Amino acid sequence: MDCFNEEPIIKPHRFGELDNVILAPHSIAWTQELFRDIGMMCSQHMIDLANGIRPHGVVNPEIFDRPSFQEKWKALRVQPNPISS
Repeated sequence: MDCFNEEPIIKPHRFGELDNVILAPHSIAWTQELFRDIGMMCSQHMIDLANGIRPHGVVNPEIFDRPSFQEKWKALRVQPNPISS
């Protein structure tokens, strides 16, 4: 569980007494795989956008319905050389 305002935890926390809870610092997920996958995912999202495909997992998908975004996205898609992954 990563839910503390200040890290490291200076004094024992009641969650630490629970058998089914592991208390960990924010950086527990900072692995080589994480940074590799973030880079690959960002690259794939850019390729998808350039090819007119809505990327998976967009936080605010309603943006795709806005005329101003549609115009910019269309201009990106008409580039002469499509990008492949």
